[in-house]
Amino acid sequence: MFHEPGVVPGSRPSFAERRILPLFSDHRCLAAAALVTALLFALPLLSQAMAEEAQPTTMYVVGVKSWLNGRAEPDMDSNVEARFTLGTDVAVYEVSGQWAKVAGGESGYVWCYMDYLTSEKPSDKTQKSPVYTVKSNGRVNVRDTPDMDGDHVRWLEDGDTVQVQSWYNGWAYIGDGYVLGMWPGGGLEAVE
Repeated sequence: MFHEPGVVPGSRPSFAERRILPLFSDHRCLAAAALVTALLFALPLLSQAMAEEAQPTTMYVVGVKSWLNGRAEPDMDSNVEARFTLGTDVAVYEVSGQWAKVAGGESGYVWCYMDYLTSEKPSDKTQKSPVYTVKSNGRVNVRDTPDMDGDHVRWLEDGDTVQVQSWYNGWAYIGDGYVLGMWPGGGLEAVE
C-alpha cells in the first residue's frame, strides 16, 4: 500500500495537508506564499510606523503684527495661500531649514517662516484671535469653503462680532466657516 510522505499510516491527513499543501508543491507557488505571508506580517508594522511619522507637532504663531503668511513653497517670493493670526496654533508636519510645512491653504499644506513659530503656548493675551465687527446693509453669508460656491453655514448680521483665526485669499476663517473680508457696501472691521 502506498503512503504519502509525512502521513502516518492509518491516520487521516488534515484538511491543510489534503487541500492546501498540494497547491504549493511548485517552488514558485511556495515562494509566492512566503512573500504574501511576510507582507501580511509586515504591513501592520509599516502602517503603524507611517502613522507615527505623520503625526503633526503643534506650534503657535508669535511675533507678528497682523498675521503670518503661509506660502505655497518655502520661499519668500512664493504665493501666499493662507494667513495665520497671532497666537493661532498650527499643525507642523515638516521642518526644512527655516521653513515649517503646516496644515492650511488650498492644497492642504503651506510653508511658514520658523522665526514666527514657537512650541510654547502663548499667554491668553497674545493667544486670542483678532476680533472684527461685521459692517453690512444686510445679512452676510458664512460659507464652508473660501469661495462664492461654498455651501451656506449660517448668516451674520450688521454689528455681529467674529474672531478671525486665519485669512485665505481675502476670506476670513472664523471657526465654523469662511466669510469674505470685504464686499460692496461693507466688510469686516477690526475692533481695537
